[in-house]
Amino acid sequence: MFADIAVGFVLTICLSVGLIIGFLASPLRKRKRIGSLFTACLIIGFVPACIGVTEWKAGMRYGTFQVASVHGLSDKRVIMYLPTDAVDIQLDSHAGGFTATYTIGYEQLRSHVLAHFERSGYRGQTSHGENAYQQVLSSPQQLTEEIPQEFVFSGPRAPNGAGYTIVYNPHTQRAEQQSSYW
Repeated sequence: MFADIAVGFVLTICLSVGLIIGFLASPLRKRKRIGSLFTACLIIGFVPACIGVTEWKAGMRYGTFQVASVHGLSDKRVIMYLPTDAVDIQLDSHAGGFTATYTIGYEQLRSHVLAHFERSGYRGQTSHGENAYQQVLSSPQQLTEEIPQEFVFSGPRAPNGAGYTIVYNPHTQRAEQQSSYW
């Protein structure tokens, strides 16, 4: 968000340089009136420039996407939450988070969630009051013949609510991830 404002600010600076050049090229008696007009244009032009840049970038960042791997994504927040081994990704991204469906092996998914816990340091509770980190640790390291229909992994959850939940089907090796960030 701040990058969008910075780009809007740069556009306003470029506009002001153009207006200053026009101001200096104008006759001396008209400069006061032209200077007031240029100042008003700069003040009024800053907000539309910021809105235009934000809308332009939102079109690239938010929406529904289908990519072959994480390397085909550009939003850093989405890349941070998705496993690097995920393939055949269907992503629905919005300002507060995303929903993704992807293919991944059980061991890779489990190790991704554990590594995310280690990086974040959060050891919070799931929505059911269980310890999310202990729940992932107690899940089987490898799948046996008695495979459950699905696993639910709750990733680290920050105090502000940012985090994710993954529902994994070991039979199809498909995962559905609901993520939120602030």
